[in-house]
Amino acid sequence: MGKQFVSKKVEEERKEAQERRVKIDEDINATKKTKRGKRLSMMWILLIILIAGTAFGAYLHYKPGRYDSFAKCLTEKGVIMYGADWCQYTAAQRGMFGKSFKYITYKNYDARDDIKITPTWEVDGQLYERVLAFDRLAGLSGCTLN
Repeated sequence: MGKQFVSKKVEEERKEAQERRVKIDEDINATKKTKRGKRLSMMWILLIILIAGTAFGAYLHYKPGRYDSFAKCLTEKGVIMYGADWCQYTAAQRGMFGKSFKYITYKNYDARDDIKITPTWEVDGQLYERVLAFDRLAGLSGCTLN
């Protein structure tokens, strides 16, 4: 009876140990699945952010400039801006147009001997020195600001 009791007790302990190992393995697998799921979710979120950022960047790149029609009108009317790439005032005038500056007829100031100050605007053969506000350019050229 003693031997059978010991064997029964050993068998119960062995079963309990086996059940604990199974439970531990299940917990480990559940943790791995959770970590894998979190990692996968993070990758999807990062991918969505990357795609959204790329789309927004493309939108900003191809979006028309705010003063495109005004700048195009100035060019159509024969208005020319003379400036110097190193001049802060020329840079300020360019900056006022932003992306729309690509439509302005721009020439380097040394193209004409009579230009002493940059920027200088030529409108209908008349020269206007220094940075000009848009309303002044509109009045001189007949172009409208939209």
